[in-house]
Amino acid sequence: MAKKVTPDSQIKINMSTPEKPKKKLGTIVKVLIAIIILLFIAVAGFALGVYLNLIDMKGMTEKWKLNEYPVIGQYFPQPKTNFETVELGEKDQVETPAEANLVVSPAIYLLPCR
Repeated sequence: MAKKVTPDSQIKINMSTPEKPKKKLGTIVKVLIAIIILLFIAVAGFALGVYLNLIDMKGMTEKWKLNEYPVIGQYFPQPKTNFETVELGEKDQVETPAEANLVVSPAIYLLPCR
């Protein structure tokens, strides 16, 4: 015959198997690990794209002027200006004062004073 279910037996069954609390911490850790892995894959993909020249860094630098930003600007080359030499005629000659032509030897400053 089948066992009779009484309220007392139902309580004993519930008491013998305690309920497990939901593990919120475990899910948070799993989500954080998944985010870190996705971020790592994105950075590695970007680095591989730059290495294989799939991403044009020179074009990006010129377009967005990345070299002008303070932190990341040090990693990009500064644009070189191409100055052409200009021949000056006698009218355009710049006169320098006579004092500017004097050259002072640095050895004078190294001699001890007496």
